[in-house]
Amino acid sequence: MDRSRSSARVRERKLRASYRRKICLAVILCLIIGIALGFLAGRWGTTQQFDLQSSPLGRVIPTDMITIGGGSSEPSGEDPIISLPTIYVESEATEAPEQPVEAPEETEEVASEATPEVTPNPTAAPTDAPTQTPAPTPTVEATIINVPFGQEQSFSIELKTDGTVRKAADADAYETLRFNLSVQRYLTNDYYRSTYGSTYQLKGTETSVAFEIMLKDYMGSQVIRPNDHNLLDISLETANGDVVTGNRVQDKEIEGSSDITLQTNVPVTLYKRFVYDPSQGDMQYMVVTTYENGVPKIYRFELGVPVRPTPEPTKMYSSLQKGSYNDDVVKLQQALVDQGYLANTADATDGNFGSKTEEAVKAAQTAFGMEATGVADHEFLVRLYGGN
Repeated sequence: MDRSRSSARVRERKLRASYRRKICLAVILCLIIGIALGFLAGRWGTTQQFDLQSSPLGRVIPTDMITIGGGSSEPSGEDPIISLPTIYVESEATEAPEQPVEAPEETEEVASEATPEVTPNPTAAPTDAPTQTPAPTPTVEATIINVPFGQEQSFSIELKTDGTVRKAADADAYETLRFNLSVQRYLTNDYYRSTYGSTYQLKGTETSVAFEIMLKDYMGSQVIRPNDHNLLDISLETANGDVVTGNRVQDKEIEGSSDITLQTNVPVTLYKRFVYDPSQGDMQYMVVTTYENGVPKIYRFELGVPVRPTPEPTKMYSSLQKGSYNDDVVKLQQALVDQGYLANTADATDGNFGSKTEEAVKAAQTAFGMEATGVADHEFLVRLYGGN
């Protein structure tokens, strides 16, 4: 009796252990299926509505295929065998759920009806969009004023407190200087060579423009120097528009000083020196550039007729011949002596055109390739006094 009770308890314990194992396996299987469903639902939920029947999980073999070995309720000496179902999931790449194919136009119409119009974010624009070219800064046209030669012209210069010229409409403090200017002479390189060539060793390119300038009614405290910070912006211009900057302004035609200070209401003559270039020819204008509130104003002063040395008039010589007696004969005899045609005796230059002087004239005429007439006419005297 006791043995049968003991056997019944053993079988009961085995059956309970078997049931616990089956319950654990069923729970694990449910967890696996739940995780798979959650993963697929999360993956497909962003693109389309999840359909369990059309999804691969809808084709999983039902759980009633789980069988316990033997199928008998009677306990046996061996542990029951549990046959787990095999889960078959069709590949998404090979058997994707069929969806109706719509034409691109219909899709766009549906999307446009269902989705409200949204203004695109500027930052999302494509990177290859054309770059907009910034609008160019407008250039300020200069005002040009032509001034006839010799005429006095008034103009103003805006001077900052640091001594520089105000060329832009900025907020810096400045004061306005007023001037009167007129061109006096245009001195050419021929003028310099004729006037100073015997005193100075010139290069033959020295040229300048003389002009008179006066600072009008200045009551400020600054020292006004034309060459400081290019206060007087002066250049020269040819008829073809070629521009020459030139040198600093001087107070004399030659060997002048550029350390110049202008006194109020005191006119002074200054010189703008530059290098003459034969390929450019003579200058036509002296150009003074000023600025009024950032706007350039250009004054073109005509230079007038260039100053050149006046050539000496051609001198006409009177003919000298045997028997002439005057100072012209003395000059003739001295030239014949200097060039070796007349002997340098005590009476060689007595002013008396005699036989010796006549023979000397003939010798000189022969040397010059002229007819030896012995008469010193104009053509012969020009050749003789020319030293040839």
